[in-house]
Amino acid sequence: MIWAWCTSVVYLSPLNNKLILGNGTDAIEFVSDQPSEKEVRDFVNEVIVRSSKVLREKYGTTINK
Repeated sequence: MIWAWCTSVVYLSPLNNKLILGNGTDAIEFVSDQPSEKEVRDFVNEVIVRSSKVLREKYGTTINK
C-alpha cells in the first residue's frame, strides 16, 4: 500500500523543467526547454565560468571546481 502511494505521488506530481542558478543570495531561474535544454545548459555553464573568472580577478584567489 505504501509503495502504491509513493508511486502515485511521483507520477501525479508536475514535472519541473526549470534550471536554477543560485549563489546564496540571488537565484536565476531558467526554463530548460526553451530554446533547447542543451543551449540553456551551455549558457549556464558559460555564466559559471565567467563569474568564476571575475571572482578570481577581484579577490585573487583560486576557486576549486
